[in-house]
Amino acid sequence: MKYEARITEMKVAKEGTSLFELGATEIRIIDEGGGEFLELVQNDGDKDGDQRLRFDPKEWDAVVEAVEQLRKGMR
Repeated sequence: MKYEARITEMKVAKEGTSLFELGATEIRIIDEGGGEFLELVQNDGDKDGDQRLRFDPKEWDAVVEAVEQLRKGMR
């Protein structure tokens, strides 16, 4: 049997801050038994806890394209 190492989580935060910085964004590949999907998690310190967005891999490119289109139109 062959094994592989996979990166399944990354964190984006302001340079020089701790891994637990409020507002840091975690990007994860998760699978709850129905196939893999992407999850973005951010904790802004609100009492409601972590905010989560989940994306099927098939919809990701369209979501990124829409976000980029809106971002480019920002003033």
